[in-house]
Amino acid sequence: MAGLLARLFRHGADARMDSDELLAAIERAVYKVEPRLKQAGGYPHRYRKGVLHALRYAHELAGSVPGPVDMGPDYYYHDPFVRILFPTPEDMQRALCLSHAMHEYARRPEGMTEEVYALMGMRRREKTALGMEAEGEVIRREVVQRVLTFSDHTISGPAPTEAEARELLVWNLFDSLVERVAERVRARRETRLRLERERDYLTAHLRGPDDGKRQAAQQALPGLLADLGRASEALDLRHLLEDFEAVLLSPEAHLRLREERLTLDGMGVIHNGEPAHDRHEVSFMDLFGRDRRRWTVVLVRCHPQPHGPSMADRLQEAGRWLEI
Repeated sequence: MAGLLARLFRHGADARMDSDELLAAIERAVYKVEPRLKQAGGYPHRYRKGVLHALRYAHELAGSVPGPVDMGPDYYYHDPFVRILFPTPEDMQRALCLSHAMHEYARRPEGMTEEVYALMGMRRREKTALGMEAEGEVIRREVVQRVLTFSDHTISGPAPTEAEARELLVWNLFDSLVERVAERVRARRETRLRLERERDYLTAHLRGPDDGKRQAAQQALPGLLADLGRASEALDLRHLLEDFEAVLLSPEAHLRLREERLTLDGMGVIHNGEPAHDRHEVSFMDLFGRDRRRWTVVLVRCHPQPHGPSMADRLQEAGRWLEI
């Protein structure tokens, strides 16, 4: 799919609706939800509107992710944003080098490039702590402070250029929306399986010796069979288009970005008021997805060390330790 988006959005609107690139995206989405839909009526034209709308939305989101932010020991000490994300330079290097995605990228035949671009996501939390605060020449101790912490740093979609990394991000976002469609279908399948189990349970009581249970089963079975019929009808291939449209035509309900600006000092303490010489206004971009939890995201650019082991060597060494 590399380069597909560039071709898809290069043409005018009418061309895009009939392009081979759009048809490939439709096939990608349908395969992830229910491959048999290719044999159902209306394929592929019934899916064009929803898939194109979701791709446009994913494209906009990917373009809104900030960065690239340079990652490396030198940048740690010069960039307040990077310093806030990691307690130490070693923690930063560990997050990059022990990343499964970066490790796999290093194993590719083309090897590591001089620069590697990737999406970094992390959990951003706020905690309360006691610290010191300066007011003019007065030092106040045991001051209740709000401190930002970051954990669960995750690297995904490494690529040799920013453009390729952002295109990979578009497809990851698009796939996330398609997975939401698949979840809706799976939920109905689970409902049907539950009703089938209940039907089998009641049917067994109809043949049992207990008169009370037999009568209760006779009363409950018609309503349950009606529910089961509706559940089976809802899984008819002809109705699955509704799931695609419910998600892909309203993607903002399932995937969105939100920016938040905070004034922080070098220790990650949140301050009110304007930035000062030791405080910086930092912008964070948060991604909210299927699990409703917040991921702070940024595009990063990693640089191999000019001296010592290469990035590929460090990643491979980290992989050997992980295997041990």
